[in-house]
Amino acid sequence: SINELFIGVGYTSGPAIGGILYRVGGFHLPFTITGSILLAMIIPVFFLLPPEESFHNTSKNGNVRAKEDEEIGSLIQTLKVPGIFVISICIVSCGTILAFFDPTLTPYLLKIDPGITSEQIGLVFFMTSFLYVVGTPIVGAICDKKISGRHLMIIGHFTTALSYFLLGPSPLFQNFLKGSVLLVEISMCFIGFCAAFFCVPLLSDMQKSGKKSGLPQTIATDTLISGIFNGCFGIGCSIGPLLGSTLVDLWGFEWTATIMALIITVEGLVLFFFTIWEKKYYSKMQGYTKIAEEA
Repeated sequence: SINELFIGVGYTSGPAIGGILYRVGGFHLPFTITGSILLAMIIPVFFLLPPEESFHNTSKNGNVRAKEDEEIGSLIQTLKVPGIFVISICIVSCGTILAFFDPTLTPYLLKIDPGITSEQIGLVFFMTSFLYVVGTPIVGAICDKKISGRHLMIIGHFTTALSYFLLGPSPLFQNFLKGSVLLVEISMCFIGFCAAFFCVPLLSDMQKSGKKSGLPQTIATDTLISGIFNGCFGIGCSIGPLLGSTLVDLWGFEWTATIMALIITVEGLVLFFFTIWEKKYYSKMQGYTKIAEEA
């Protein structure tokens, strides 16, 4: 949750700081400042990160078992773990639904209110990221209370889906709700907060699934799972704008938001039933292990 918190802080502060730097020094200044900060961070990272040996398991006599720690399953082997595979699909959809309104929301806001200012549009995106930042530590605190992150993810799916139904609003609800900037702002705020429940537990859930399946508990395995997480999220962020803009051109923003909501709803149901199946599956496996040990 700490990782997701600071990612959210970056998404929240980035547009505002970038806008200020752009006004001060033009197009090149934001990139120059960002690149300089990244280069400067190499020095403290080099000296502050612990040595590689600290990540290795240590035997009782103090010897470092480096060879054992280098054990790692292949990418295909890791993706064959049911929990990791299912959550990888959730990560792709997470990136997709969060990125789809990047090229589509501004034209829709201008459509329903031609007089809306760029500052008001920026505020809509800011509040989404801000409430994601607010929700992240709340999700982390709830997980610390021994509440399953998988359960929070399922709740996050359905609440995020409801927010997307309201975003257009969906044509299914247009007899009760009319599109307005206020409704979009409220929906985007709910999306930001609910997305924290959807997204924050994803990585830790993948690591737990790997542990249950018997993958080596090493820094190499954690690195591989983290790579899968970031790769899947990047795929989703690439699909989102392309898919969103294509669907908006075909059917309009309201139906596109509805389609996204339906995708999240179906995925939430699949995750719910998969969780039930997975619990029964690992319970059986533990029973077989006990029988084998007793024999």
